[in-house]
Amino acid sequence: AGGGPDDSGEAGRGGPRARAAEEPPAADEEELENGFAEDGTADPEAAVRAIAAAEEAAAKEAAGIEEEEEEEEEEEEPEAAVEEEKEKGPTLLSREWFQKSFVMKDGRAKPELLINIDSLTILLLVLPLSWFFGRYRMMVSLVLGMAIGLVGFVGAGLSQSGMIVGLMIFVFAIGEIICSPKFSEYIGMTAPPDKKAIYMGYSNIPFAIGWAGGNWLSGPLYDWLSSRTELAQRYLVQNGVVPEDVADKLEGEALLNVVAVQLGEGTTVWDVKKMLWDTYHPWTVWLVLGAIGMASVIGMYVSYRKAQKSQ
Repeated sequence: AGGGPDDSGEAGRGGPRARAAEEPPAADEEELENGFAEDGTADPEAAVRAIAAAEEAAAKEAAGIEEEEEEEEEEEEPEAAVEEEKEKGPTLLSREWFQKSFVMKDGRAKPELLINIDSLTILLLVLPLSWFFGRYRMMVSLVLGMAIGLVGFVGAGLSQSGMIVGLMIFVFAIGEIICSPKFSEYIGMTAPPDKKAIYMGYSNIPFAIGWAGGNWLSGPLYDWLSSRTELAQRYLVQNGVVPEDVADKLEGEALLNVVAVQLGEGTTVWDVKKMLWDTYHPWTVWLVLGAIGMASVIGMYVSYRKAQKSQ
């Protein structure tokens, strides 16, 4: 992608990296933010500052110079100012209150609210659903719950829409409610009659193995396939905007702004995310993890049938 327009309105020559060499940032610009402009679009000047700062950091690292971390002391607001701010807050249950409580400044749903859908669903529905599915056979409830949870798990990663993600988290919670109470029963059913106590005592070991193996696998897999920071840095390197050591020093909004400048004037952070989504397909990591979940469902069913035949 070509560089953004320069100050004279002509096409950028060589992108912001070239301009960074021509226009080194002044000392008083160090305090300025290196993210998007106030209207939410790409800011070429901020991209120049960000790349210059990243190049400087990469050069220092190559030379073995450690940067000193500056501790910023937050100024305490006077109590009167805090009280005044509280008085100016939106009215409870008003439209402004809902927007401030549940939506971020850029219009996206707050991630913590989406995550809490799982806990809220379990609190509200665990008793009625557990009672309803108590009439079904253990293996039916277990496989059905895991299948529903798998649909919610994979579905949440296949969309950029907050509403769809929230719905899929709700579906995942339903599956979790259905299968979780049946796990202990599954352990008891698959254990030999004379070893049920031993099997129940060791029933949490699979969780320990799963958490350890899952963390070891999912972290690097996510960084490789789905991390927005990794994908944005990869885009800059692949398009020759900055070398890899400089790209590694760019992160956060400054990184996305540099990418936005490459896409052209007027590009917003949402445009950048959409481009990364369409170019690198980060949702594929959920298909990989979903395949592991499907293998677990099949494995549990096969193990159960084998145990039933041996008894």
